[in-house]
Amino acid sequence: MSDARTPVRPSALAADLKRLKARLDQQRGVRSDLQELNRRIASIQATLDARTLPQSPSALAVATTAATAIHGHRRRGYALISAAQLLTVLLLSVTYPYMDETNTRNEAHVQPLAAPPASETTAAEPEPHAGVPEPQEAPEDEPVEAPPNALPPGDSSPESGDIIIDSFPFQDERNTALSNTRRADTYACSPATREDGPEYWYEVNVSEAGQLIASIEEDMKDGIDVDVHLLSEPHPSSCIARANSELAVDVVPGRYWLVLDTYTADGIEKVGPYRLTVYLK
Repeated sequence: MSDARTPVRPSALAADLKRLKARLDQQRGVRSDLQELNRRIASIQATLDARTLPQSPSALAVATTAATAIHGHRRRGYALISAAQLLTVLLLSVTYPYMDETNTRNEAHVQPLAAPPASETTAAEPEPHAGVPEPQEAPEDEPVEAPPNALPPGDSSPESGDIIIDSFPFQDERNTALSNTRRADTYACSPATREDGPEYWYEVNVSEAGQLIASIEEDMKDGIDVDVHLLSEPHPSSCIARANSELAVDVVPGRYWLVLDTYTADGIEKVGPYRLTVYLK
């Protein structure tokens, strides 16, 4: 008995070959579309890195259109991957302007450090020998700013701005109109007398007992009225004596203060020039 096989019709083989070829073409088309989409996404990401996305939004629109066309004939897995990639690109495009504005604002607050002037640079010093301690330099005293009522250097105390008197006889000429010191308006030795105008303070250092005499010369015809006050402490409550033109007080060794203050009448400050003479006898 012969083994007869059913022959395969050529038409069936051709149909199978056609189906396989169509499926292969479809997969090649999907792969090609996916590669094209990846190229467009890479281009958009490069555009984001170059900070030019706001100037070229058409690239995002083209990629979105291409992805939409691919979704129509792609299998579900490829569609989900493409959708995730597009969502990432869209999220970057939304957050990019805010990130760029934040970076620009932060860069505006960062000030570059200025290099030291060439004249201030010094040559490197040789390393010290081992075991020999380096000599340490004494710290330099920082300059102290003078108070607002300080007078020129050599004329005033560095602590208070008072004018120093440490030898006799002493003579000084000033103008209360040029003073910006107003530390006292009345004094305990004459509380009813108004001395609201500007004044000058003198620190008097007495080294031996005697009679301290302080007198002032002024032109009262011009409406000038400067009075002299002697204090035991730098405060008007410690006033020992006052005078319109001259006072004489017995003193012991120590420190005293003379205040040349401007008299006030009817709200008018009688400021002006004066000459002070102080001696001890």
